[in-house]
Amino acid sequence: MPKPARTPNAPRQRGIALLLTLVTAALVVSLAMVILYRQSQLRRHVDDYATMEVAWHYVDAMEQYTFFKLNTYFKNKSYFDSNDFDNKLTLQLTDGTGWPVTLTGELIDLQGRFNLNNVLALEQPQAPPIQLLKSLVKPLGISESFSDVVLDWIDKDTIARSAESAESDYYASQAIPYLAANSPLVDPSELRLLRLETVDGSSQAQALDKLLPAVCTLPTLTKININSAPAEILNAMGFPTDKLELPYKDLAKLRSDYPTIPDTIFNQLDVSSHYFLLNGEVKVDRARVIVTSILTREAGKPWRVLMHHFAPAYSSATTKTKNYASNPPTTP
Repeated sequence: MPKPARTPNAPRQRGIALLLTLVTAALVVSLAMVILYRQSQLRRHVDDYATMEVAWHYVDAMEQYTFFKLNTYFKNKSYFDSNDFDNKLTLQLTDGTGWPVTLTGELIDLQGRFNLNNVLALEQPQAPPIQLLKSLVKPLGISESFSDVVLDWIDKDTIARSAESAESDYYASQAIPYLAANSPLVDPSELRLLRLETVDGSSQAQALDKLLPAVCTLPTLTKININSAPAEILNAMGFPTDKLELPYKDLAKLRSDYPTIPDTIFNQLDVSSHYFLLNGEVKVDRARVIVTSILTREAGKPWRVLMHHFAPAYSSATTKTKNYASNPPTTP
């Protein structure tokens, strides 16, 4: 019986079939790898969201623990001495789910700083705080006209107080135009928007780096706690920083020790504090939350969070801590 004739193209067809099979297999493997990768990423995102949700609760716990520390301190004291208060917070915990939890924080007395909003009250410039601001900025290489700049940023009119000051027309003429706030400062970082002239040749950034640690922006008129004030403020008020015997438990003793200090200065002083800044960080597994909270207490009322800002949370390898000056808080 004769054998069937062989098709000349059979080897080529088998090669094409094999190639198609390999290509199909490669596509299937690639697709499977993509699916597995996306599932892995999704699972990681779900885990991260879960740990972030837990971290938010630990932020609240850290604030409550700070309230407890402040209440304990003020239980038997009517004054506040930053040197007599443990302002560091470090706790190592294990969450109920097994995640490692680390809480770290630092408490800063904001009433040791000059409140820039004090320069204007009921739309009226306040001479003593204005003069103190001038005395504060002059040694830092900043023009005394900066007090007018702050006033014009806060007040509601659109008329500049001096040729070296600025209102909305000045800010609107900048490369990126904007307007004056015409309202109290909310955060010291706003100072980066204000016109600032230096007298020592330093840049605006260099001048602000020296000024920001000495100022704050609180919503009510506040006095400066003599026990927490930095050397820049003490010098601006006329106190000899090398002879000042802190802490003072009352202003009467301070007055008797320094009778030549004028009343315009003493009327801006206190020995206690009701505004504090909490710079905190919470780590839960890979999640990291950085929080900046302003804590306050009114007379006869419990401590509360006035403002807080949550910085972006990334893995530990990519997040950098942001400070109060560069991170404006938002009202909760």
